[in-house]
Amino acid sequence: RWLRNPHVQSVLGSSPLRRGVGERALARARAVTREHTVDGGEGVRLAGCHSVPADRPPRALVLLLHGWEGSVDSSYMRLTAAALLARGFAVFRLNFRD
Repeated sequence: RWLRNPHVQSVLGSSPLRRGVGERALARARAVTREHTVDGGEGVRLAGCHSVPADRPPRALVLLLHGWEGSVDSSYMRLTAAALLARGFAVFRLNFRD
């Protein structure tokens, strides 16, 4: 019952415990990950991480965009990337300027 509280969900979602779960899930995916800088024009440059399954050609590329105040290293971004990589997709996690 106490997990229904939105404040508790926010705190647990960004906890170090959940961050560690995301890091381990992405490591278990055994993907090849490279950081990239994307030129957005007019002096705008965005950072991103491109991950490809190491054991097979990717089915398709999935672009992941984080939420407000998130980043490519947010636990939900890592967990989503790991789940997609396990299903054979390549993943690009884009970091916004904010």
